[in-house]
Amino acid sequence: MRSDYGKRKPTNVKDLLASSLVSAKKIRQVADKKQVLLNTVRDQLDPVLRERVIDAALADEVLTLYARSAEWAARLRFAAAGIDAAALAAALGAAEIGGIVVRIRPQAAG
Repeated sequence: MRSDYGKRKPTNVKDLLASSLVSAKKIRQVADKKQVLLNTVRDQLDPVLRERVIDAALADEVLTLYARSAEWAARLRFAAAGIDAAALAAALGAAEIGGIVVRIRPQAAG
């Protein structure tokens, strides 16, 4: 069996740094979009519930909202019925929001 391990061209450090900067830029763009989504959702909620929504995600026309506990998730499920999905989709530049789901995301231990 032949091994080509010793024949590979070493990777240039400059190339590695350039590729990681592109990745960091993409990560920042995704994080910024997620923050815009979260803020836009919070703006449509009652002030008491705004801070209880800890994260939001939009995938396949389904908006998923995350709360820390079952109690706040239950309250959020009722409030989600009042969210104007069409206005939210327009504000986010999304085609449509077909449904809203509320999930629980407990705080990590530690």
